[in-house]
Amino acid sequence: YTLSLHDALPILSIKMDANYGLGFVEIDDPVGRCVERLESELAKPNFKAPTLPKAALEVLRLTNNPRVEAAEILAVVETDATLAAQLLARARSPIYGTRPVQSLREAAVRMGINGLRDLVLQISLRMKVFRAPGFEPQVTEIMRFAQVRSNLCHAVNRQSRFSQPQASMCALLADLGMATALMVLAQVPRGESPPPLNTAWAAALESHETLGARVGQTWDLPGEIVSVIRHHHQVSVAKVPNPTIATLLVAGVVAEHLNLGLRGPQGAQFCEDKTQVNGARRLLGLNTDKMKRIVSQARAMELDCIV
Repeated sequence: YTLSLHDALPILSIKMDANYGLGFVEIDDPVGRCVERLESELAKPNFKAPTLPKAALEVLRLTNNPRVEAAEILAVVETDATLAAQLLARARSPIYGTRPVQSLREAAVRMGINGLRDLVLQISLRMKVFRAPGFEPQVTEIMRFAQVRSNLCHAVNRQSRFSQPQASMCALLADLGMATALMVLAQVPRGESPPPLNTAWAAALESHETLGARVGQTWDLPGEIVSVIRHHHQVSVAKVPNPTIATLLVAGVVAEHLNLGLRGPQGAQFCEDKTQVNGARRLLGLNTDKMKRIVSQARAMELDCIV
C-alpha cells in the first residue's frame, strides 16, 4: 500500500491568494526605521546637534595650534566659572599626582596642554550635553567607555612606534555619535514612546560614525579629527593607514581584555573587528611583548575613575 501525500495530510487545505507573487511582503524592521529617522534628522539643514560649552569649543580650537600657550587656554577656561571650578577640583585627583594642585596654572603645568584639553573635554561632555530621557544609563556608559579608552591611549602611545598626542582626545569624541543617536531617538511627540532600548541601541551602533562626524563638523573640529570619528573602526581611511585610529583600536581591544569595554543593554561588550585590530598592531609595531606591557601598565591605571 502506498501512502499518498493527500492521504497523509487530509486536513490541510491551502488557498492560494490570487495576488500571490504580484507584490511585496512587508517585513517589520524597527531598527531600520530608527536608522531612517536618524538619517532624516541628519539631512535637515536645521539639524540641532548637541552643543559643548562655548569655552570648551574655544579650548579645542586653540589646542589645534601647536604653538598655543597654557596661559591662553586658562584665560578661556576662566571665562566659564562652572568649568573652571570643576577643572580645578578634578585636577586635584590623585591620578594627576600625590600633591594636590592649588591653582589652575599649577594644574596646567602638571598636566600639560594636551592633558588640560582632555580634562576640559571630559568635564564638558558630562555637563548635560546629551539629554536622552529614558536612555540616561546608556549615555553614561558611553561616556565611561570614552574615558577608559582615552586613558588607555596613553599606555598605547608609550609602546607605539607612532605616538599620537591627539588620540586621547579622539577617543573622547569617537562615540559621540552613539550618544547623539540616543538623544535624537529619545525625542518623540507627546503621548508617544521612544523605541525600545535594544532597538535604539542597535540603530545607534549602525549610525554612530556618520552622525558623530556630522556633530564634529558643527563643532568646527579639524577635518582630520572628523575623519577619525567617521572611520574609527577601520585602520585605513581611503586605503591610507591611520595611526590615530590604530591607537584607538588597540586601546579598545585592551579595554575589552580588561573587561572595561563598551557594554550594550544586555551587558555584552562590543568587540572590535580582529582583522582591523591586527592591522592596527602591525602599523604601530606592537608585538605580543609590547601588548603585554600595555596591559600591565593599564592594570595600574585608574582607567574608569571619574576624575
